[in-house]
Amino acid sequence: MGNHASEYVEQDVKCADPGRLVELLFERAVRDLRNANELWPELRTSPTAIHLVVHAQCILLELQKSLNLEQGGELALHLARLYQFIQGELASATETRNEESMRKINVVIELLSSLGDAWSGMLRQQQQPQSTTGGAGNHSDAILVA
Repeated sequence: MGNHASEYVEQDVKCADPGRLVELLFERAVRDLRNANELWPELRTSPTAIHLVVHAQCILLELQKSLNLEQGGELALHLARLYQFIQGELASATETRNEESMRKINVVIELLSSLGDAWSGMLRQQQQPQSTTGGAGNHSDAILVA
């Protein structure tokens, strides 16, 4: 069954437009960090837990690289700064691996969950017919490097 789920995710990624890919990246980063949190008692010795946090950091790097700072304006700039802050928090958490680190990871999970929810909401709004959105432009394209 796990193989079928993996094939489904792989197919979803292959067929996804850039906006959906960002949504999938947020989902995966949050899932990785939640799984790392479950392994927290073993974090000091568990290569799996560290790998999950590092994978989330790699996802954040991809999200940061996908920003279009020229067309995305202040929003893209603020997202870049937020991604840098999150990277720092995760680096600190994996370096110190103490109770404060667990708090930092929980804060990052909340931030990424909120960002992912906002992104998903924006995508749903863009998918509505133009007549209901008042002709609003495609904001996700302005934020992402196409």
